[in-house]
Amino acid sequence: MKVMIWLAVSVLLIWEFVELRDIFGYSLFLQNSLIVFSSSYFFYLLDVHLSLNKFKRQLAIMFNKTSQ
Repeated sequence: MKVMIWLAVSVLLIWEFVELRDIFGYSLFLQNSLIVFSSSYFFYLLDVHLSLNKFKRQLAIMFNKTSQ
């Protein structure tokens, strides 16, 4: 559940930083740096622990359900 919340927050951050770049006109490098920093910070705050094997297993389950 924490991963889903983190993904939602990350998508919201990406959208916000793209819109702020259009308004204020700062560089693409700064925009991407802010997105990475902010997403990483929320990853830390939510105390998300990802296991690569568990993530692969969940993806396999999701794709198997959608392909049926």
